[in-house]
Amino acid sequence: MKIPSLYKAVAFAFARLLMALVLGYIAVGCILFPLWWKEFLFQGGILKAAFWREGFGYVGSAFKEFEPLAMVIVALLVVFSCYMLYWFGRHQSDSNKVTFAKKLAPGVMTLVSVGLVTAVAVGAAGLKKGKYSDMRPWDRLMRNMEEELKEFERSGRFDEFRPPENGVFLYVNEKLVLEQYEGLRGSLETTSVTESAGVENGIGASASIPLGAGSIDLSQKSSKEQTVTKTAPSVSATLTLRSLVMRFSADTNTFKLGYRSSLGLGESKWLEDALRREGVILTREQSETLIRSDKAKFQKRTQLLRERTVMLYHGDASLIKDSSDFSIQASYQGICEISLNGVINDKFVRDHLRLLLDSGTKTDVGPVYMLAIVQRIKRDNGGSVSLEVVPYAIW
Repeated sequence: MKIPSLYKAVAFAFARLLMALVLGYIAVGCILFPLWWKEFLFQGGILKAAFWREGFGYVGSAFKEFEPLAMVIVALLVVFSCYMLYWFGRHQSDSNKVTFAKKLAPGVMTLVSVGLVTAVAVGAAGLKKGKYSDMRPWDRLMRNMEEELKEFERSGRFDEFRPPENGVFLYVNEKLVLEQYEGLRGSLETTSVTESAGVENGIGASASIPLGAGSIDLSQKSSKEQTVTKTAPSVSATLTLRSLVMRFSADTNTFKLGYRSSLGLGESKWLEDALRREGVILTREQSETLIRSDKAKFQKRTQLLRERTVMLYHGDASLIKDSSDFSIQASYQGICEISLNGVINDKFVRDHLRLLLDSGTKTDVGPVYMLAIVQRIKRDNGGSVSLEVVPYAIW
């Protein structure tokens, strides 16, 4: 059976188009993911089902997540299909359609140009140092971390600096808390509301006199008004403090030290430990590069710290008793250390914190939360920072 020339021309055009698209896809892939294509093309990855699943899975996930790659592919297919349908419908004779199909196919020069670009990209990927399989533990680690962060966000536990659910604070400097509250409260805040309600009752009766002599109407009305005044509860330091903690916790300008640190997580040490658990050991040069990067980020972020900045701290702390003076000390160990020292007023100490203060000259109190104001900042050449703070509350 002889195949019509029109079908041959269309098949030829599609073959050339497919070849150009595949070469272009490989070239772009080698530029974006050189290690993957290096192992796929040169190190036997093409014979492994895992690489094929991963390659098609990447494109599939792009469609699933509506990523730009998927949108570009869909747009090209739609435009190309509409273009072909339009011109095939416009040409009536088979000869004209054959001519159109031949013109639609990429020319030899186009294929040669795309082939040269692909060859250069593949060659560059082949010279790339490293192996994609060695990076898979890192990829798994990042995927697991992303899932944990999503679950953490869905659970609502991102609000680390929450006031105590039972309303009990260990230390509240009432004077400073109330002054802070007065500074933030609006001058026209409503303190009382008066509501009035009125009720009117009416009683009426009528009687007719026989023989058309007339009628008598009797009526009586009474009214009653009730006034209710609702006054806001008196401002207390503890009640006010709950509002202040929630406000500063949500404020991006608040300096935070805890699980959510304003200075970052000290990624280098955490990353090295996580990769080591996955069987990947970084070289000394790679480790030093990570540490230098961490220190640069740390120092840049600490430069944003200013005096009179509101801060929230979550971590271990110690109480220091020196004759009649009391202070709280804490430290945050990231890529560089941040130490905190704050004088506390003895008369505002509450509950078991009082017992701890009386038990010795230095007492570890374990993990606590603290709301404070930064008073002084000292930095050393190694990047460490020492903060003198004024504690507002401890819980």
